[in-house]
Order: sequence, then structure tokens, then C-alpha cells
Amino acid sequence: MNLPTRMLSPEGIELTFATNHIGHYLLTCLLLPKLLAATKYQPKGAVRIVNVSSLSPSIGKMRWSDINFDKVNKTLPEEEEPIYDVHRRWGAIDPEEKAYLPLEGYNQSKVANLLFSIGLNHRLYAKHGILSLTLHPGTIQTELGRNMTPETLDAVMAMAQT
Repeated sequence: MNLPTRMLSPEGIELTFATNHIGHYLLTCLLLPKLLAATKYQPKGAVRIVNVSSLSPSIGKMRWSDINFDKVNKTLPEEEEPIYDVHRRWGAIDPEEKAYLPLEGYNQSKVANLLFSIGLNHRLYAKHGILSLTLHPGTIQTELGRNMTPETLDAVMAMAQT
């Protein structure tokens, strides 16, 4: 989504996290009774939950102390601080001094997808045989970057050409 400014959902959740993770979490919870019923006559692993993530978990982190991006990055616990050089390559200026970085909002939502799948496996596979997976679908040009600033778009295009 790469929203250039931090936005909150009506429930007060950072919008990228609400859209990319909380929405999927809620849908999974709503579908869970049907998924559990589907396991009755299926072998273990035949019923699956697939969460689409990205490569972001390889560089992203969870801001457990500041899930909504209220605090300036340099004031976070060190293990929650973004990888500043990654954000500079994406066109961010002084990322240490900002609370919200568009890429970090996206990264956090995709790390949450991965952690959710891992948690589902711990809770559902042994007991019910439901397999939860996370995948990176590959890279294609979509409208997800429509909110990128020209500087960020230029940085992304330059990285894609290397």
C-alpha cells in the first residue's frame, strides 16, 4: 500500500496493518468453523490456510511497543528499530527522525501475516490437521505503489534495474 502518511482505520489501527493483517485475521476467524468442519474426512494437511505475505519478513520487524507508529523510530527499543539503510534506499530522508515510514508499515503487516501462520500451525495442525502456510507471490507491477512519492518510486525503479 505504501501510504505516504500514517493513517488510522475507524477502529484506530494503522491502516496498512488493519488492511493487510487484521482484515485477513478476521476473515480467517470467520471461516474457521467451516475449515474445522472440512477436516472431518480429510487427511492431515489437506485443509489449508494460505496467507499471502511478501519478502518483507526478511527485512521487516514488529514494533511490539508501538504497533501504530506513534513513536519516533530512534526512540524505539533497538530490536524494533527499522533497518534504516533499507529505508534510505527506498528514498526515505532521516528515517531515524520519523515515526512512520511507508515501507515499514507494509513490512510490519507482512511480518504479522507470517507470525499469524506460524501461530495457526501451532494451534491447528496437530489437533485438527489444518495446515497454515505463508507465501511470497513474486514481484509484479500493481497499483499498490500508486501512493508512492516520486522520490520513492524513483528509488524503487533504480533498485529494480540493478
